[in-house]
Amino acid sequence: MRAIQIHGYGSVEMLKDDDILMPARGEEEVLIKVHAVAVNPIDTFIRQGFMKHFVKKGFPIILGAEVAGEVVKTGEKSRFKVGDKVFSLLPGDLGGYAEFVAIPERAVGLAPNNLRMIESAALPVSALTSLQAFRNKAHIKSFEKVLINGASGGVGCIAVQLAVALGQNVTAVCSEGNYPLAKRLGAHHVIDYQSNDFTKQDKKYDVIFDCVATRTFKDCKKVLKSGGRYISTRPIPQIMFRQAFNFLFSKKAFGIVVKPNVADLEYVKELAEQKKLLPIIDKVFNFTEMAEAHKYSGTGRAKGKIIVKVVE
Repeated sequence: MRAIQIHGYGSVEMLKDDDILMPARGEEEVLIKVHAVAVNPIDTFIRQGFMKHFVKKGFPIILGAEVAGEVVKTGEKSRFKVGDKVFSLLPGDLGGYAEFVAIPERAVGLAPNNLRMIESAALPVSALTSLQAFRNKAHIKSFEKVLINGASGGVGCIAVQLAVALGQNVTAVCSEGNYPLAKRLGAHHVIDYQSNDFTKQDKKYDVIFDCVATRTFKDCKKVLKSGGRYISTRPIPQIMFRQAFNFLFSKKAFGIVVKPNVADLEYVKELAEQKKLLPIIDKVFNFTEMAEAHKYSGTGRAKGKIIVKVVE
């Protein structure tokens, strides 16, 4: 089968289109024919070597954290059947840039029946990151004031919609050009980060979700209410150290490390089928254009997700 691998860390030139053996399906895994895979910032971070201390795998490495595709082989006691359309957040954030992938069933869910494969592939990372941030870290309550920094990005677009679906009053932080998108996603208020610094305004929030990890907890705690929670998608040591001592403070800080979870995927599927979550896709590339997809991801300017079609 074809797979795009890296044989070392570096530029997009490290992405090689290789012919490799089909993956062997483990006892509790399903074999999936990949139709579409998302290109996420973590893919570029791994490729560049920024995650080398966390990647527990030798070269060559197949990148790709989230896929959508079709089940082609299962175990005898599987809850899936051949032909099922599924989506997945892959354990370890690896393996998706391939024609086939074997995935533990605990990380696979039935795809929303109202979405195309390229749309389903845009959901697992963003939706599970947002859901686990709001539910597991912030323990969000109804009618709280939530600010989402980076609201037009891959995670941010879903975070805005999820916060609205959970009954929050949502403030989106993005560029002025993305105001229409933020409003379409349901944001009640929009702040242009280029002309207004939300950390220097008078308004305070119950939850600040920094989807792009550009604002520190030190800055954000000024505009957190007593009992407020700050969550960053970049769990750097400073954040994780502060998280360990949250019990000492009224204002909490968290780093979110998303984990595959079948129940969460099922919940996301329900919200998508209820049209409460709309995948936002900026660009779609062909499998042979993976390097171009990585270059575009590296600009940091994508509105929503970047998707690569594995099957035409």
